Amino acid sequence: MGEPAAKLSYADYLAFEETSEQKHEFIDGLVFAMAGASRAA
Repeated sequence: MGEPAAKLSYADYLAFEETSEQKHEFIDGLVFAMAGASRAA
């Protein structure tokens, strides 16, 4: 599993999540993909 390059602000995370095909978790500035989770089409 790769490590994130940099921490994000919560606002940046929300902007990223809005356009993402997958769901993610935001933990202490780090973003992690949720296993087996995807957005409904």
